[in-house]
Amino acid sequence: MSETTIKTDSSVTSAKQRTLQLAKRHGLHTLIEESSPQSSYIQRAMARERLEKARTQKNLEQIMARAERICGDEAGSRIDPDWFSAYLELAKNSQTPAMQRLWAQILSMEVVTPGHFSIKALKILTQMTQREAKWFQRAVQLASRLGGEQSHKLLIGAIRLPGRFGIHRQRIRRLSLGRYRLAYNQIMQLAELGLIYDRELESSFAAQFDLSFEQGGKMWLLRPRYRQCKLLYYRMTPIGDELAQLIEPTPISHYQDDLAQMLQDFFDLQH
Repeated sequence: MSETTIKTDSSVTSAKQRTLQLAKRHGLHTLIEESSPQSSYIQRAMARERLEKARTQKNLEQIMARAERICGDEAGSRIDPDWFSAYLELAKNSQTPAMQRLWAQILSMEVVTPGHFSIKALKILTQMTQREAKWFQRAVQLASRLGGEQSHKLLIGAIRLPGRFGIHRQRIRRLSLGRYRLAYNQIMQLAELGLIYDRELESSFAAQFDLSFEQGGKMWLLRPRYRQCKLLYYRMTPIGDELAQLIEPTPISHYQDDLAQMLQDFFDLQH
């Protein structure tokens, strides 16, 4: 019987090494590397404070440099100083390029048109993990806007209510957003962050005229085939709508195809 050789990858970093790296990055490694430290706790605390200040300074300078590169030659406006102070305080701990780009984009938009983003929305942004940010990005990509409204809706179905005197039965069609990489538990997590309302909503009865419909940069006109048709959806909160401005709507073709097929049971669609 031949022996099985277990290969180890020298590039793999152990948990012990990761912990030491983390400690060094934040100036907390002295007791790990020295059995009898020469410096006092107060001295090390002061050194760590200088390290943290240097890190936040670096983060903010990188964000400002990114924002300046994003800005064009259009006219700029004066930013409210209280808003900007809060912005700096909230943005200073963003170290990853992806999050720094978001903060830079916020500032570049605010310079052109003040009032785009509330402090409350910025606070929620600081609470989001990168994983939650990806879920929110997916939600924006799946969102639709109806009738020229600015609010974003995640359509999950359509329904035709039963007619009077039982002329016809109720009919309902649904889409599972999990098929498009946005699971129900992810929607609920975004709801906990205050970005999406946590309950399924229904539209009012569709009127007998064309309704503009935008999804993933694609425009449609919907004309209801029946009087008692409603759309089923999750709706983003005002804060969710604010932060959705940061994300370019990218079409997801198989979602748009499935959505169009579902809607055609209740509406005439015109591109």
